[in-house]
Formats: sequence, C-alpha cells, structure tokens
Amino acid sequence: MSVSKYNSYDDKTNANFDYDLCQAHFSNGGRCQVNKIKVLVVDDERLARESLKITIDWESYGCIIIGEASDAFEAIAKARELRPDIIVTDIKMPGMDGLDMIEKIMAFNPCNFIVVTGYDDFKYAKRAIKIHAMDFILKPIDTKEFEGAVQKAVLECRKAKEQQDVTREKLLLDILRGRRPFYDLLENENVYKIRL
Repeated sequence: MSVSKYNSYDDKTNANFDYDLCQAHFSNGGRCQVNKIKVLVVDDERLARESLKITIDWESYGCIIIGEASDAFEAIAKARELRPDIIVTDIKMPGMDGLDMIEKIMAFNPCNFIVVTGYDDFKYAKRAIKIHAMDFILKPIDTKEFEGAVQKAVLECRKAKEQQDVTREKLLLDILRGRRPFYDLLENENVYKIRL
C-alpha cells in the first residue's frame, strides 16, 4: 500500500502534515494518524511495558503508541528519533534511572512525562515534581488514576500544539507581510516544525 503525501482527507494545504509519521503509522483502513498524540513507553520489564500499552484504550484519548524502550539509553535515542508528546516511564532501570532520563530528554524534546514506579519513596516523588513530570503513579497501577494522568497529559499536549500552531502561523504571516526576514523561518524551522 502506498502512502500519499497528503492526509486521509486529501487536504493538500494542511500545514500540520507530517509525512514521516504518516508513513510510520499508516493504518485504520487507509487513514493516516497524523493528529494523534504520540506516546513512548519505557520500562526495563517487558511485561510491564505490555501492561502499560493495554491498561487503557489509548486511541480513545487520541493517542498512538509509537514505540517502547527497555532502558533509559534506548528511550533517549527513540525520543530523539520519534519526538513523542508523552512518555510513560518507570524510575528504576539499569544504567540510568527514569528521572535522569527525563532531564536528558527535556533538553531536546520538551514533552509530558508520566512516572510509574513500584517504589513508594518520597524522594522520587519530590524529584519527579521538580523536573515537571505530569504525574507520579505507584504500581500496581490503578486504572482510573492512570486514565486521569493520561487525560491530563493529553490536554497539556493539545494546548501546547495549539499554541505552537498560533505561533507558527504568526511567524509565517509576519514573513509574508515583510515584518520579519525570511531567515527567521530558516532559524525556526525545527522549533515550529515547518518543513521547507
């Protein structure tokens, strides 16, 4: 099946179109999922990752799981490549803990983090708050609590995307009207996800 360079509605003017994401996640009877909130799941235990992927109906929240990682180093590489909007992560992992991982990822891909852990230790919760994790959930996971955390993260993602869209549109209009030089667009290509 070939992938069109346009979204499933054949809207050739859609400024938010992401061809790479569409290629990677072409499904739903031929409908591209470019407007989904991208989620990365991180845990060193395979069964825990699988559980996080099936605990809730991600699609009902407008999310798509774009990948998973078994340690912090793999998660950093995948976050750099896939640019997730939400990362659900464990804390205790070999090599680097989830909180150090969050700090490293936030440096290049500010996104929303939901921390899931089996350790009821106040120092972890305190540090998670300090690094701006959206939520801190103890294992075994309470489904309602997890759904609430996901819902809160999704709302934050949507707000951020709307703000980014407004800012992108303003930048483009300012350039078209001659109020800003064209090189501003080149400098901000990655910031506003503008493809030239």
